[in-house]
Amino acid sequence: MTEPRAPRVRRARLLAALMLAFVLTPSAAHAIIKQSNVSIPARATWTGVDGSAATGRCMLLFTFLRTKALGHCTIEGGAPLTSIQLWVDGFDTPVFATPVSGSGPFTFTVEPLPTVVVRAFPSGALRVEGHTSAGLETSGTFREATAAVLFTVPVHGGETVPPGSSTAFAFCIVTVIGAPSFLGVDCAHDLPDPQSFALHSGPAFETGDVSVDLSAALSSTHPAAWQPLDDLVRLTMAVDGTYLRMVGAGEGAVIRGQVNGCRTSNSTACMFGRFTVRASGEPTDQSVPNLPASGEILAASFNNLIVTTDEFARTQTALFSVTANRDYSLLVEMVDGCSTGQGFILNAVATDFEAFQHFVFFTDLIFQRQDALTTAGGRRLERRRAYGLACPPQR
Repeated sequence: MTEPRAPRVRRARLLAALMLAFVLTPSAAHAIIKQSNVSIPARATWTGVDGSAATGRCMLLFTFLRTKALGHCTIEGGAPLTSIQLWVDGFDTPVFATPVSGSGPFTFTVEPLPTVVVRAFPSGALRVEGHTSAGLETSGTFREATAAVLFTVPVHGGETVPPGSSTAFAFCIVTVIGAPSFLGVDCAHDLPDPQSFALHSGPAFETGDVSVDLSAALSSTHPAAWQPLDDLVRLTMAVDGTYLRMVGAGEGAVIRGQVNGCRTSNSTACMFGRFTVRASGEPTDQSVPNLPASGEILAASFNNLIVTTDEFARTQTALFSVTANRDYSLLVEMVDGCSTGQGFILNAVATDFEAFQHFVFFTDLIFQRQDALTTAGGRRLERRRAYGLACPPQR
């Protein structure tokens, strides 16, 4: 499939779009989503075992390619640790262990990442243990970190100051947690021979100082970092005041990307790196209780046959639930058919149209367009072309 070309010029209209506040139609329940193809932050609270006074926490980041996980643990009290181990319920031995010494903080990398670890995490079957020379000292179960915000950040030569000539490109997911303040940077890139990588403070198209040096995380293709974050830097990020900058060997080998735009949180999905998608639902009568929402997004792109002439397009799907027990769910489908001439195609399918009416909102951060789908009164929505979402120029 032909991919859209990354913008190579200054995009004033985009910057204006990134600052828009998107207001949802009021409803009785708002959908909460989780993403399966983005970085996943997790945390565990350590408590002492067998009378130990040890306390602390462990933070874990699953990279979006699921090739590794990055860990950071702190501990107070208790005896000095000699090893950190990851355990999955039902296994007689740890699935990962690394030697440590002292009272930390400790950092570690699980690579390659065992598939069983990824599968165990959502069900609460993944725990972290701290061991001393005498045995088990402290233990905790990993849960998904709350209040996390993720930014989808394209990094290329068009955003350097002045605009550069590098044809390299990076795709980064930046994860920010407020309590405790933590930063995750998880990228895939094709910049030859990368030399340095950093988070800078500065607005778009202006240069700024280094806030966090990420060069130690550099790799040939998939750098990833996971570390505590200064609160002042976190607040600067919240107002779109930071950018990523990666430098390769040779003159002009520089790419940059502003950390803003397509945020993903517990109520917003980011599709194709440029669309924010939100969903909400409300009962059509008083027989259905008004409950908090939960859900997950099935956002890994896949090829979807959208016409009868064997033409395929990228598809992403998001599953929203508008009740706590997930009895009433909404599947949102978005198809990028621009390369086939079909444009963007939207679809929403609910499990119970009579009990709930649903609202789905799409915002295009590049072209400042919006579209919406609604379901109500038992009406089933058929797949239709988006009238408000423009295709980018095609190669």
